[in-house]
Amino acid sequence: MAQIDDRSRCEALRRFNQTLLQIDPYILPPYPNLSLVSGPLDPPLSQLTLSQLLHQQVDLYSNNEAVIIPWTGARWTYQRLWTESNLLARSLLKYGVRPKDRVGIMSGNCERYIALFFACARVGAICVTLNNTYTATEMEYALKHTSEFSWTCKSHMLMISKDVEYSLPHLQ
Repeated sequence: MAQIDDRSRCEALRRFNQTLLQIDPYILPPYPNLSLVSGPLDPPLSQLTLSQLLHQQVDLYSNNEAVIIPWTGARWTYQRLWTESNLLARSLLKYGVRPKDRVGIMSGNCERYIALFFACARVGAICVTLNNTYTATEMEYALKHTSEFSWTCKSHMLMISKDVEYSLPHLQ
């Protein structure tokens, strides 16, 4: 009985590590014998990336609403979210964003943020969320404590970004 329990634990740990590899294939946690996830082993963990999961939802529910943002009036279906995120992913690639690159997003909660999040996942880039209420000083501090990356922001934030640009010449 104990041997069966050990095998199921090893299998659960293997599946967990596979999931982590899909999130970041270059870094495994330094604590392989400690579980971050607990609970039943059935159903098994999904082996999908975020992009594959969104595509699966498009296949199953393409005309169902996936994103509803009352304050912008947006009502996007899964198909529209897929289309918008693919367009943004192509744009990210066009501008040189590659897997493991960081893309900073400074935006309020809106449909474009969600599309850009999925676009980053599609490209394999790391999405860095920046608080849209940061002052120039706070922004500079946040950007100095991360690796070089590209970023997107709303047009009314460009004034802050210009201030930060002078302090961080490597910012793209």
